[in-house]
Amino acid sequence: MTGATKNEGTFALIGVYDIINQTIGTGNHRFNSFQLIDLTNRILGITDYTGTLTGFLSKSLWNQEQISGGVFQDFVNGLVDHCGVAIIKGPVMRAAQGNSFFNSGETWLYSFDYEGEHTRFGYGEDTSAYPFEGGVTHSNDNIYLFPWPPEVAQLNEEDTEFAKKMVDLWTSFAIDGVPSAPDVPFWPPMTNVSGPYLHIDKESRVGQDFYDEYSVTAREGIPSRSNIV
Repeated sequence: MTGATKNEGTFALIGVYDIINQTIGTGNHRFNSFQLIDLTNRILGITDYTGTLTGFLSKSLWNQEQISGGVFQDFVNGLVDHCGVAIIKGPVMRAAQGNSFFNSGETWLYSFDYEGEHTRFGYGEDTSAYPFEGGVTHSNDNIYLFPWPPEVAQLNEEDTEFAKKMVDLWTSFAIDGVPSAPDVPFWPPMTNVSGPYLHIDKESRVGQDFYDEYSVTAREGIPSRSNIV
């Protein structure tokens, strides 16, 4: 069983933003998507000598208005996906594909989409200086399995009910080899190179193509914690 959070890349974008802001600035500088992708690739240790990856990413993550405008803030959502796929979602997908190939019917893939009261964005550090929210950031799924940071030990009522669902999924997989929980639809194992997979959320649902998660932030934006009750 493996997966990733919806907005995986926000934790990595903190470091990317710091480096770009300290070297060339993000306020008055006019960017283009190729420049930002190249800068981010270098920071993340990705090589793209032919420019093929850069072209696909530019076309997939931004529209022409964003590209022409050159404003860093307009590139943020796409950069979240870029960072998230490069560091987490891509490797998770490759591992799931390999396991499914050699162990047919025994690989369960998920996207964790639930936005609760707490977050691990910034890991306790002040993130108010960054021009983006954390959304469903890296390791937020673990909030509902392990009580960290300390305040997570006191979940509100809705998050507590959701945590029970998470524990049921993980323990059923550990005991029976098949993840299941009340109020969660049947979670089918992977049967092809990109799915199916489960969207783990307050109302969970089955998706068919995990590659859709590679550009989810560019399509939907980052959820704002100001909207969380």
